[in-house]
Amino acid sequence: MEEARGSQALVYDRLAAILGKQAAHDLLWLLKQYHKSPQYRELALSTRKSYEGYQRTICNFPVSNGRLLGEFPLDKLNSRHMRGYLDTYPSKVAANRHIQYLCAAFNWGRQRLSPVKFNPCEGVTRNKETSRDRYIEDWEYALVYQVAASMRTPIFAPAMELAYLCRARRGEVFAFTELDIQRQGLYLRRGKGSKNEITAMSDRLQAAIANCRQIYPKAPDRGFLLHRKDGTAYTKNALDSAWQRLVKKALDSPWSLPLNLANEAREDGAAEVDGKFYLTETFTFHDIKAKGITDHKNNEGGHRSKKMEAVYNRKARVIPATR
Repeated sequence: MEEARGSQALVYDRLAAILGKQAAHDLLWLLKQYHKSPQYRELALSTRKSYEGYQRTICNFPVSNGRLLGEFPLDKLNSRHMRGYLDTYPSKVAANRHIQYLCAAFNWGRQRLSPVKFNPCEGVTRNKETSRDRYIEDWEYALVYQVAASMRTPIFAPAMELAYLCRARRGEVFAFTELDIQRQGLYLRRGKGSKNEITAMSDRLQAAIANCRQIYPKAPDRGFLLHRKDGTAYTKNALDSAWQRLVKKALDSPWSLPLNLANEAREDGAAEVDGKFYLTETFTFHDIKAKGITDHKNNEGGHRSKKMEAVYNRKARVIPATR
């Protein structure tokens, strides 16, 4: 089977010769072959979804003379085109992700498809990225949690708690199932090469799980802790939109805070009206994981490297003065 797939370029060339046409071995052709491959299908669903979006964006990117990047012949692409893409694409970080995807596709094709002679992404320096250092203060977390609990469908209230307590990404939080609730605690299958782990059960974690079950208690049992009314999983777009609405509400309307957190908010210069506070700086759902790691007594986050541990530990250490 693998040999048959590996010879698909040869078959394509022969068919083109029979038809008297030149095979259109352009970038779009390569990416389509990559997306059909067994290696691509082995990728995580979230990764494949991202790559589908990358393919559309890259192939529709204008290069010169009205030509789109997807129409560019493979034998004409070189590292300067990749450098130009990195320099001109509006989002420097997104451009890095796109080149990373192209690099994987070219590496795959170079080993299997005769028209792919080299990888134009190799040796191209990626755009500089600055790690996020946003730390969510306790009062900010409490305020946004209130907003989340007030929404018509309050999925993000327990989701925030699961992300914080388990130091988990959003995708991992919404992938939790009833089977992950074990005797020792809540089992987390981490992505991105991080280590799986069990978060020991606590009163707060039990409350978060109970709140998940209360949102749609009559939904068909599909296994997910957090799910839509029909029991199925939420889509990325739906979660993105819901989170944006939630943050906007926190920015646009004031919320009460317990006295100790209200004092913290005042010290941080939060906007206040009649004893209620506004969120003054946005944060991402992913920042909640970083807060969970930073606040954890051992800064545990499932990371395999000290470098990644440092990225997610976002609170400056308090060091005594020299004298």
